[in-house]
Amino acid sequence: MFFSVIIPCFNRASFLPDLLKKLDLQTFQDFEIVLVDDGSTDGTGDYIQSLHHPKLVYVYQKNAERSVARNNGILHSTGQYLLFLDSDDTLDQEALFHLHQTILLAGCPVAVFGTKNIYLINGQTFSHEQFVLHTGRTSYHILSEFGTIPVSQCAHRTCFENNLFDARFTLWEDTHLWLRILRQFPCYGVENAHILVNIHEESSVSKGLKDVNIKDVHRYRDAVLDLLSYTHVFPSLEFNPLIKEYIFAKYQMYIYQARINRQYGLANRLLRESSQYGNKNIYFYTTLFKLFLGRFLRIEIK
Repeated sequence: MFFSVIIPCFNRASFLPDLLKKLDLQTFQDFEIVLVDDGSTDGTGDYIQSLHHPKLVYVYQKNAERSVARNNGILHSTGQYLLFLDSDDTLDQEALFHLHQTILLAGCPVAVFGTKNIYLINGQTFSHEQFVLHTGRTSYHILSEFGTIPVSQCAHRTCFENNLFDARFTLWEDTHLWLRILRQFPCYGVENAHILVNIHEESSVSKGLKDVNIKDVHRYRDAVLDLLSYTHVFPSLEFNPLIKEYIFAKYQMYIYQARINRQYGLANRLLRESSQYGNKNIYFYTTLFKLFLGRFLRIEIK
């Protein structure tokens, strides 16, 4: 088997018909689908087992979140290269073909092969496209540019022998894994391998924008800081300043969103926390002034 497409699923039965249809339409067909049911209660298991799909490997686990589910998918996979998808996303029908061509031209290396995300809202293409893992891309590039890495990348299975998703994290767990892998293996970008990402009310992207949660901010921060515990991969002398700057940038993102949501008290708390990671007085006092205008005078400044 050349590819294993690994998909965790929790109560997303309504998305599976379109996902499986897109996979059936792939122009390259040497692949299996490893669907890990993370304790769904919406009939996902009954639906999958009723299909008798020849390419589908169904794995059930008690609810343990997506990091555990993806690791379980790796364990049950047989493909030479593993591609990860979320259950509400789909593949362009040429995606596996383009990945296969690039892998062959590169000599089937033990490496990461980056894909391009195309965002959809109500089935229509959104203006934002994301192509993160260009050829030669490194962890240092990602962190220095404050980027994240979507889970939907492809890599040789050897990359996962000593690298798995960290079960402690359910935010930023995808970037956490790929940054570790990129410190150990080369990267090839495959811009024509399109992942179709559905933005809907229940998607993690939409939920994250509706309401900023202090626990989520801290979970995000703690996952980033955890990279420094991998001292053999991320030596502190080189990466400590970079990771702190990265965290500061993410605090800025959350502070902005909290202001837009009129969560002024939370924004103020995050602003003060952020000073541990970046001491930028102009940003601090400017943001404090914006919070004052919004909270007390109802004057909103983007």
